[in-house]
Amino acid sequence: MKRLFLLLVLVGGFALTARAQYGLLIVNPEARSMAMGGVTATTISSSNTIFNNPSLVSFANSPFQISTSYSGARSREFYSLSAYYQFLTGGAIQAGWRSYHYNGCDEMSFELGYSRPIARLFSVAITGRYIHCTDPLGTKINGLAADLSASCRIPFGQSSLLVGAKLNNLGAYLSGSDDTLLPIQLTGGVGFNWVINDSHSLLFAADTDYCFNPSYSRGAQVGVGVEYEFMQLLLFRAGYNYGQEGTIYPSYGSVGAGLHFLFFRVDFSYLIASKNSMMRNVYTVNVGLNF
Repeated sequence: MKRLFLLLVLVGGFALTARAQYGLLIVNPEARSMAMGGVTATTISSSNTIFNNPSLVSFANSPFQISTSYSGARSREFYSLSAYYQFLTGGAIQAGWRSYHYNGCDEMSFELGYSRPIARLFSVAITGRYIHCTDPLGTKINGLAADLSASCRIPFGQSSLLVGAKLNNLGAYLSGSDDTLLPIQLTGGVGFNWVINDSHSLLFAADTDYCFNPSYSRGAQVGVGVEYEFMQLLLFRAGYNYGQEGTIYPSYGSVGAGLHFLFFRVDFSYLIASKNSMMRNVYTVNVGLNF
């Protein structure tokens, strides 16, 4: 019976693994990422970076950030809270909490990570994750896993090229389940932040993900996205995520916007998908503070 219910899987994105009609549902609590087609490997965005590529925190401009988010669609609700703090020595500690409620399933995770710059251009991070799930029959599942991530930022004047990679759910351990596994996923991506002038900039980003194991979740997806920033105040985003047909990954289009004023940030994303897709009409709102 366990194969009939969803298991929370956090892959620098957020994933639910299930033997259900629509396979794997991937939801990321970070509105900026979701508005750009789900790209995660090279998006430096608030403290939610722990859910994307934690090594990118080394390149963030603020020493301390805190963020919260809400996602909803149909009978699903998703909440998150995250924060990071940069030490004067260059390292950064990060923490994140996520909670998902869907058709009687309650799923929660807590993550703790540490990132460290290497030389001037590179950064690496390690993240540990605890997962707890309760399905509608009351079956409880607990899990432990670790992620590794790395990134590189190469400046071109005021513009910059970002390259990132991450490997999720290494050494995954689950108690209370004989037939459910956390999928091991490899992600790689590239992004280019083009600063046109003081008032205008464009970010282009692309990711590809491949899930290795277990066999029923094996497959690939590709996400592409673009972001336009005006006066470092208003942001407009769009993207598309293509999931390999017949695999766990969904396909969807996305749009979004953001307002960043002084230390305050608010971001929004909306997903456009087919009628039967679990990604249809999913919206996410992020609110955060920079210090």
